[in-house]
Amino acid sequence: MADIVQQAQGTVAQELLDALKHQERRRILKQVVESGRPVSPSMASKELPAPLRSTSKHFRALADAGLIVLTTEVPIRGATQHFYLPAEDLLTHPIVQAVLMCM
Repeated sequence: MADIVQQAQGTVAQELLDALKHQERRRILKQVVESGRPVSPSMASKELPAPLRSTSKHFRALADAGLIVLTTEVPIRGATQHFYLPAEDLLTHPIVQAVLMCM
């Protein structure tokens, strides 16, 4: 049983490392965590500054890794703006804590 738990923890750690290996994703995660409110890729791309297309791609990667969660979808001029918050359960993970402290 301990082997299964250790293997699962290793898999989670590897997924987090993969998601956070890109500097732009680390910046986005820090921005989402520190904002205290839902953040959209559009908002983040203006603050970073970075192209919206790549920012949206990084938001999806962070969401796929479970680091941020989609909270709201707002229709705006024929498109949909997505808003995200940090995934509270992963913010206490040592890898995430270390990455956020180094930023």
